[in-house]
This record gives sequence, structure tokens and C-alpha cells, in this order.
Amino acid sequence: MPDNTQIDKVLEYAINTSPVDLKKLSPEGRVLIEDFRDIIETMRMMVVEKNADELFQNAVYSSYHADPSRAKQSGVAPISKDEAKKDADQGRSFSELLSKHADW
Repeated sequence: MPDNTQIDKVLEYAINTSPVDLKKLSPEGRVLIEDFRDIIETMRMMVVEKNADELFQNAVYSSYHADPSRAKQSGVAPISKDEAKKDADQGRSFSELLSKHADW
């Protein structure tokens, strides 16, 4: 998973590099490109402001690399490996939803 610096470089490149010759676009096409650049810039700001400590990357990484054998088992009802995987997948899905929510 990329770190914030890598994400920032890719997003900055996308903002500063057009896949098409802007001179060949209609005025509406140029407006559309500017709108996409604004969206990408907003994504950059989300990374800087909301994920400066890279907690999102750490959560995703941890969800894939969790070692259930290290979990405390006393007083906890055991679950199957399939149930644990399903729970981890749901947690990952929840993290993805949080990252896409407008108020996040």
C-alpha cells in the first residue's frame, strides 16, 4: 500500500499532466479537465488533512496481516477461521466506506 508521499506524488502528477492536448478541447472539455483537477486536488487535501499519520494505510495493512493466534482467548468464545476472515473482510469494507464518506 502506498504511503502518503507516494499518493501525493501520483495525485500531483495527475493534476499537472493532461492526457490530452488541452488546446484541442472545446471550452466545455477544458472545464471538465479543470473539474477533474479540482477533484484530484480535494483528494490530495484529504490525504494531508485527514490521514497525515497514515492510520488508513495502517488499518488496511493490519486487517490483512492480523495474526489471530496472538489474540487473547480467555473468556472469548472461539470462532472458526472462516468467521474471523469474514469479520476482517467486513472491517476492511467498513474502512473503505469511511474513506469514501463525504464527512470523513
